[in-house]
Amino acid sequence: MPYLRHTVDLSIPLSGTDADNLIDRLPAALRAKPTPAELAAMSKMTWFEIIRDTIKRLRNFSEPVTRPDASKDESSYKAATHICRHDVGGPCDAEEEIV
Repeated sequence: MPYLRHTVDLSIPLSGTDADNLIDRLPAALRAKPTPAELAAMSKMTWFEIIRDTIKRLRNFSEPVTRPDASKDESSYKAATHICRHDVGGPCDAEEEIV
């Protein structure tokens, strides 16, 4: 059976140092609850559209990571989807970037 696969590698900067309290460390816009208008719009979307929209929103908050010693370039981030057919012995479709 073919699968819809998502690849997400995003770095969202956190504030503070309390590792146990992740929600409070997220940017304020990510902690906010959806407005009534946003909820109404989501009620007309498929789950697939909601997932894509959420990834797009997260990507807007993502920042590149640069290691101080530059031993590995992590200055890019990725959000992509593709159809995988490995289970049926076929090749994957080309990845489509989620922008």
